[in-house]
Amino acid sequence: MIDRKRMRAVLFAVCIVVFAVVSAFYLTEEKSYCLGVPLLKDRDMQQFVNCKKTDLQEDILFMDMPVALDTESDTIYISQNMNGKTLYTELEGELTVKDEKYRLYFGADDAFDRFPQAVSEGYGFPLIVDTLDGNYMAVSVVFTNLPVVRVTGQVAYVNDEKRNIYSGDITVWDPEYEKTGKYLVQSSLLEWHRRGGSTLGDDKRSWKLALKNEDGTNRNLEFLGLEEGDDDWILNAVHRDDTKIREKLVMDIWNEYCKTADYNYKMSTGRYVEVVNRGQYCGLYLMQRRVDGKYLEMDDEILLKSIKATEGLPIEFFYDIIYPRTEKTERDDPNADNLSPEEKRIYSLIEPFHDRDYGDLIDMDNWMDVSLMLDFGYMSDNTGDKNIFYVLENTGENLKIKQILWDTDYSFGIGYSSGFAHIPESATTKRKYRREEDYLREKYPDFDRMMAERWFELRKNVFDEENIYSTIDECRKEITVCGAFDREKELWGYYYEDGTDTLETMCKYIEERIGYLDSCHSSALE
Repeated sequence: MIDRKRMRAVLFAVCIVVFAVVSAFYLTEEKSYCLGVPLLKDRDMQQFVNCKKTDLQEDILFMDMPVALDTESDTIYISQNMNGKTLYTELEGELTVKDEKYRLYFGADDAFDRFPQAVSEGYGFPLIVDTLDGNYMAVSVVFTNLPVVRVTGQVAYVNDEKRNIYSGDITVWDPEYEKTGKYLVQSSLLEWHRRGGSTLGDDKRSWKLALKNEDGTNRNLEFLGLEEGDDDWILNAVHRDDTKIREKLVMDIWNEYCKTADYNYKMSTGRYVEVVNRGQYCGLYLMQRRVDGKYLEMDDEILLKSIKATEGLPIEFFYDIIYPRTEKTERDDPNADNLSPEEKRIYSLIEPFHDRDYGDLIDMDNWMDVSLMLDFGYMSDNTGDKNIFYVLENTGENLKIKQILWDTDYSFGIGYSSGFAHIPESATTKRKYRREEDYLREKYPDFDRMMAERWFELRKNVFDEENIYSTIDECRKEITVCGAFDREKELWGYYYEDGTDTLETMCKYIEERIGYLDSCHSSALE
């Protein structure tokens, strides 16, 4: 007679074994997928013997958008929110193909077992694109913590400045959108052209971006959590800064300070991204907001930007009107009186300032803060004759002029000596004076004491070493943890001879600069 109790125990044990086997099977299956793509075993790789090369830019999709693919190296760049413990099974989104014309597999590779380390090393994970006709294509996938930007298009026309205007589209993959903490993919039609002055001759290019609607009108989008939506963006190549940190450092510490300043005129803000432009990986960029009326949320104020012009020309050759938007009159003939009434009105407001008859126009709190920041970084491109934004504010009693920093790549040991040069000795040998200083010293007999007191007040926050170095460290981690900095150097090398411009030399410069300025301002208080 069958022992029912024993039979039940045996059946229960069998169920447990079956459950364990089935669970193990499904767990194994789960671990064998990355971004929805199966990982092959070593034995499975033997079926792929005939490798060919085909343009895959539009055929492989990530999150339903064509991937950012460098066609020369056949490398796809995919943005993910990762940390030192993230596994390949935990990545967000799916890699798919258009119209099911191919089948995707990740190749057998031990790097998946050490995924966080491989990502930090910039490792390219092998992706097999099965053409379903007995052939295959070999692609690499690089995962990055940084947002990825893909730009495509062709030359549409040549503008009045003889620059090629490209027309195409842009896609931005943001793995952790600031406002929601979730993944966000955005795309838009786009026109763009090369931007810059002296940097126009560099191999690595900066770009001015203009987002467009289908009908050609401007389109506002908010990328990367950088304030409100705009149609006007910059991809800054940061090519002449081997640390890739200078401009981001100035932006971050200045804009953080502006949140509590009496004036809230922030400078441009930006985030690090990796860029693939027209099928070419271009490296590390800063994607930035442009300083304009929309960015500064202006109403009745006037915004101008100083530009370099030859002495003796009329005032309109020295300033561009940024806000309010006015139809810009051609300035080919300095003797022509063809400005619009609105342009004449605006230029008349700043004419005393331009003629060095400052009166009470200068807002001293703002001027001191901007000047001390320029002196701290020894920013050669912001002397007052160019690259400064001027805000004209009607206070109800009179006009006040406030200033906004711009173009800070000449900073922290980078200067000009027959071209861009790394000049660390400027940390302890020079001050950065501005054109208004002589006038202000006459107007305010205690000018030097005012500047010194303001310096030591800002030393408690803006110029506090802990604040500065923690900001530098945050920037460093952001561009190194996923291998982006190494990819940049492998692609573009070092701008300065023998790689002398390093993070260590920049930090030493800042340390010596602070000590030097502490000494200079202390003497003014004696």
